[in-house]
Amino acid sequence: MWYNKELNVIAETHSEIRSANPQVSMPKIMTVSNILGVGFLPLTGIPPVHDHYTQHIVELDYVLNGAVYERTFEIIDFTGKELTDGLALKKSDIIKQAERVVESYINTQCVSLGYDNVNSIAKYLTNENDFYAECQSLSLWVGKVWTKTMSIKADVEAGTILEPTPEELVAMLPVYV
Repeated sequence: MWYNKELNVIAETHSEIRSANPQVSMPKIMTVSNILGVGFLPLTGIPPVHDHYTQHIVELDYVLNGAVYERTFEIIDFTGKELTDGLALKKSDIIKQAERVVESYINTQCVSLGYDNVNSIAKYLTNENDFYAECQSLSLWVGKVWTKTMSIKADVEAGTILEPTPEELVAMLPVYV
């Protein structure tokens, strides 16, 4: 990216640089020296790492550092409703991640037994067939896995246990036998 302080323009493409300088004739293929010649300098600066659920970043001014403009940032903590909403979103994302871990755990077991996924066992539960007993057993196990998952979730929400990592969560779930 490029920045021209005099024009207060940020440009990412040659077309944007041309648009910012309509009075200047520019070559079809622009070089760095062409861009520098119309007052643009490289713009650098990566936003700092922060907790997206409890903080936001404010982009401050561009500071000239040698021949490069650097963007500066400030991390601002959420307050009030922003913080409540951010923490609710974080909780929602954590729950979704845990559900994906559990779904993957279940599907991995089903696939290891030759089924496409957990949903494919349902078609063998309607009539007596060669797969009925195994699918019935899998179905009961799936129920136990989700029951344990809901119990873990309740324990985390009650503060009885810490939120488990994905690996810890899987280790807490029933094993199919």
